[in-house]
Formats: sequence, C-alpha cells, structure tokens
Amino acid sequence: MNDKNIVQMPDGYLNKTPLFQFILLSCLFPLWGCAAALNDILITQFKSVFSLSNFASALVQSAFYGGYFLIAIPASLVIKKTSL
Repeated sequence: MNDKNIVQMPDGYLNKTPLFQFILLSCLFPLWGCAAALNDILITQFKSVFSLSNFASALVQSAFYGGYFLIAIPASLVIKKTSL
C-alpha cells in the first residue's frame, strides 16, 4: 500500500482514509464483541467442567478484561513510535 498519498492535515485528520486498516478493524470489531458475549457463557461451562470455585471463575473473567487494561499502555507506546 502506498502511504505517500496520505497527508495529515493541520487539524489532525487524514486527507484519505486508510482503506485496508478500516476494513480490518470493521471485521475484527464483531469478533471482539462475540468473544466478550461468549465470555460469561464459557465461564459457567468452565466452572462446571473444571470444578472451579467462585473465586477462580472470577479470576478467569478478570484475566480476560485485564488484558485490555494491561496492553493499553504498551500498545499506545508502539502506536506513538510508528505513527505518521
């Protein structure tokens, strides 16, 4: 993809939308939503199959959403270094 035609305007917007990134993000968004929606169902199944306690099942949920919290800062540093 040729990114030389994409110029950042003084107000921060781009003159052209990066189409591939937009399509990729648009396709991944429903997958993330599906994973988040299935999380509660899967935790109850894990609890019964693996004989998990309430604390252990809450830990599974915390680990799922804690990943978003822990990865946000390193991801922002990577974006800051690689952005236009």
